[in-house]
Amino acid sequence: MASKEELGVPAEERPLCGSTAANSSGMSCGNLKYRFLMTGIACLDIVNVCPRFPEEDEDMRAVGQEWRRGGNASNSSCVMCQLPGARCWLLSTLASDGFETEFVQRDLEQNGVKLDYCVRHDDCRLPTSYVVLSQATGSRTIVHYRKLPNLDFADFDRIPLEHFSWVHFEARNMTEVSKMIEKLTRHQQCQPDQRLTISVEVEKTRRETYPLMGMADVVFISKEVAQDLGRNDAKSAVVQLHSLHCRKDAKLICAWGSCGADGFSQSEGHVHCDAFPPESLVDTLGAGDTFNAGVLYGLESGASLFESIRLGCWLAGRKCGRLGVGNLLDGLSESDTVYSLVSGQQH
Repeated sequence: MASKEELGVPAEERPLCGSTAANSSGMSCGNLKYRFLMTGIACLDIVNVCPRFPEEDEDMRAVGQEWRRGGNASNSSCVMCQLPGARCWLLSTLASDGFETEFVQRDLEQNGVKLDYCVRHDDCRLPTSYVVLSQATGSRTIVHYRKLPNLDFADFDRIPLEHFSWVHFEARNMTEVSKMIEKLTRHQQCQPDQRLTISVEVEKTRRETYPLMGMADVVFISKEVAQDLGRNDAKSAVVQLHSLHCRKDAKLICAWGSCGADGFSQSEGHVHCDAFPPESLVDTLGAGDTFNAGVLYGLESGASLFESIRLGCWLAGRKCGRLGVGNLLDGLSESDTVYSLVSGQQH
C-alpha cells in the first residue's frame, strides 16, 4: 500500500487522530479540511434530451445529446468539492483503459475529486448509463449497463482510515460493504479521538442490503425503499423505520422529490424541509446525489439535522434548474437561506 507521502497528501492534512479537528460546536478549526471518502460507482452517462418520453417502438429524434460523468458517489463527490473547506476522495472501480474511463477520470479531476484510491481492472469497460431526459416533465429514465466488478473488502482494507473524517457508502454489495463498515466501526472504537462518521445510502429496493441501515451513523433511504417497506410519505418513513431498522443514535433521512425531505434523530426528533423548486425544471439527473452531498456537508460542518437537510434541498433545487451538477454556488447571495452554511463564513 502506498504511503500518504507517496499519494501526495500534504503533511498538514495527514492523520486526524489526536488532532483538534473540531471545537465543542463541531465546527472546523483553522484551515483543516473536511475529508470525505465516497465509495460507490463512477460511470459514463449518455444523455439524450427528448421533447417527451417516447412510446414503446416509437422512432423519436432527440433534440440534444451530451456525455456526462455519472454515478451516485461520483456526482456527490463533485458537488462536495464545490463547498468551502471540503476535500473528497472517490473509492470506485474503474476500467484500466478506454475512452469512457479517460472521459470520466478527466472530468472528476477537473472537479477536484481525488482518485488515489480507485481500483483499476483490465479487460473491462466502464459502466454506462443511457439516459432519456424529458423536456416535458424534467424526468430522467435510465438504462444501465456494467461489465466491471464492484468494490470488495480487499479494495477497502488498504485505505488509511486515519486520513478521513467521513466515509460514505452506496449499498451495493451487502457482504462486502458490511465488512467495510465493520472495519470502520472497530476503527472508531480503537481511535476515540478521531472524528469519523459513517453514512450509507440505501437507494435500490434490494432487500438483502436493508440490514446496512442498522450499521451506520447516518442513513439515507430513497422514496422507493420507503414504499417497499410499506410507508407512503417521508415523515412516516423516517419516524417509523428509524426504530425498526436503525441504531438508536443514528440519523435517518428520506427525500421525497417535489415534497422535500424529512429526517429523524433521537436528539432532534422529526424534521421536514420543503423543496426549493427552480423557476424552470431542466434536469433532475443527479438531484438525489446533490441532496446527499449537501446533507453530509452540513452535518460534518456542525449544522443541525434540519439545517443540513435544508442545504441538501436547496442544492438539489439549484441542480434541477440547470444541466449537470456543476457551478451550483454561482450567483449565491446573502438573501439565500443557506448562505451562512455555504459562503465559507463559518469556516
